[in-house]
Amino acid sequence: RKTEFEDNVTPSGNSIAVLNLLRLAAILFDQEYAKRAQAVLKAAPDGIRLHPSGFPQLLMAVDYLLDQSKEIVVIAEKEDAALSEVKGSLLRAFIPNKVAVVSVGSNNSVPLLKNKTAIQGKPTLYVCVNRVCKLPTADLGKAMAMANDSKKFELP
Repeated sequence: RKTEFEDNVTPSGNSIAVLNLLRLAAILFDQEYAKRAQAVLKAAPDGIRLHPSGFPQLLMAVDYLLDQSKEIVVIAEKEDAALSEVKGSLLRAFIPNKVAVVSVGSNNSVPLLKNKTAIQGKPTLYVCVNRVCKLPTADLGKAMAMANDSKKFELP
């Protein structure tokens, strides 16, 4: 079968698979997923260098791999309006290399969720970069500011 890497109206399956593998590596702390993502990227055609505009989703995956993962964990005791607001804000926000995980209740068996709790019964956000978390906050605006704090690049 033909393997598609180029994006059309919808992103290619390979591009989505690479991003999902990288996100799984961040959530489960399992670098085997990242290695599989790298293997798919190595199989990408040379055409990506000639016309990168045909591969936007794949290039997002490359950016994710080369940059820092932003893990945003939301811990809540119950599903309520405050949690819905947090989830809506996270869905709407463009935060490059974002991995968002929401946990309601006490089921924190996923490695990224371990030892994280809600503060004073409010939905609490943990913003982490490559598994190193900043102080937790129940203030959505403060968490979004922490999540949007990007690494600055300078050209030589």
